Amino acid sequence: MTEALATNLLENGNTTGKRNMSHDLLQCRNDDNTPLSKKELVGEMLAFTTAGSDPTAYEISAILDRICRHGDVREKLLQELRAVGELEQSSAEGVVTYAQTLRLPYLLAVVKETMRLNPAFQGQFSRVAPEGGCGGEVGGLEVLPGVVVPGGVWLSINTYVSQRDKLVFGEDAEEFKPERWLPIGGDRYHAMSKYLSVFGYGSTACMGQHLASQKINKTVVEILRRFNVELKDPKTPLKERNIIQMFISDLFMTFTEREKKI
Repeated sequence: MTEALATNLLENGNTTGKRNMSHDLLQCRNDDNTPLSKKELVGEMLAFTTAGSDPTAYEISAILDRICRHGDVREKLLQELRAVGELEQSSAEGVVTYAQTLRLPYLLAVVKETMRLNPAFQGQFSRVAPEGGCGGEVGGLEVLPGVVVPGGVWLSINTYVSQRDKLVFGEDAEEFKPERWLPIGGDRYHAMSKYLSVFGYGSTACMGQHLASQKINKTVVEILRRFNVELKDPKTPLKERNIIQMFISDLFMTFTEREKKI
């Protein structure tokens, strides 16, 4: 489907009469001032459509799974929501705002901890070590003191492993413990956040990370406010597949509408 859309875009241009992503892609130029090829258009379109939906859906599913498997965490979240009386007047539709979710520290800790243990991407998006080096006469990239990777070598971080590093996250790094991120904004919070590479770093960091955070925070809050969520079979472990990004299968849950929204 994406290839057909790219073909139509190249042959007919932007037929909507409005500026949109298609228009912007047609205006893009390579370093030699040539327009994007069909292959490049397909790649860009796939990046926008998949990166904008599937990873967010994965994280929301993983958060709900973690909450259901840890009753103490769910109860703390519900207590936090009940303590914020202004949620009911959040908007005309009664939907929480993103700004309000940022004032829910335990929610933010749960999201951070789930992203640490369930990163949507685990090891792709390689980078090339610079030729110039960073250690004086030593050419290459010094990844650790005295450990140099020669220039031109492709490198990638396995987030599943790095985000379970006990030197960074503590001896209980394998455990789901949102409290490790509290207080939000504290010294330990910032120290650990530097090693949370879910959205990447620097100039190649995820462009949609703030939109993703909005969708995750608001969706989780609204689900918990409106429904009592339970796993169909808590004894069945979460099934995940790594196909460039992580996907969840066979996650069966029951949603029982609350008599009164929190």
